[in-house]
Amino acid sequence: MKWSRKTYLFFTLQLICFLVVPCVLIWLQYGGAELSTKYRLSVTSIMLFALVFLIAKKILLNPWLKKIDSQLGQIEVQQLAAVEPEAVISLKKRFRRLSLFQLFFNAVMPVLLLILAVMTIKVVEAGLIKLYGVLMFSAISIGAGVLFKVGEIYSVKCEHEGKAHEE
Repeated sequence: MKWSRKTYLFFTLQLICFLVVPCVLIWLQYGGAELSTKYRLSVTSIMLFALVFLIAKKILLNPWLKKIDSQLGQIEVQQLAAVEPEAVISLKKRFRRLSLFQLFFNAVMPVLLLILAVMTIKVVEAGLIKLYGVLMFSAISIGAGVLFKVGEIYSVKCEHEGKAHEE
């Protein structure tokens, strides 16, 4: 599918709503006010950053990771027919690169979230009210991002779609 100007606009608005606004809110709530005296982020803020990035990964990167899954399947089929040493090495390198990329995005974030969740459980009791406020505003921003994703989906054109078919 070919992206139109509207598609790029909606994608940019998604990034702002999924990542920028929640991260700025977390920074202002947990770390931005104390920059002049000291640089410190609480475990709660780190956990919130991880949660925001996990949500963004789920919505923005998972479709791309599904394409990588299908490419890995194609490589496995292609390697069955490959007999030339150069082709075998090339397929093997591409398979390793895609597999490592897939592993990073599928395993690292959940492991970090678990570590941060365990650390946060010990510290979070005093910050529950702040946590509630930040999560509410982040949820509203992410909801707006989902609406922009719907706009992006409806603004995509087919590769050979003419100007006469634009809505």
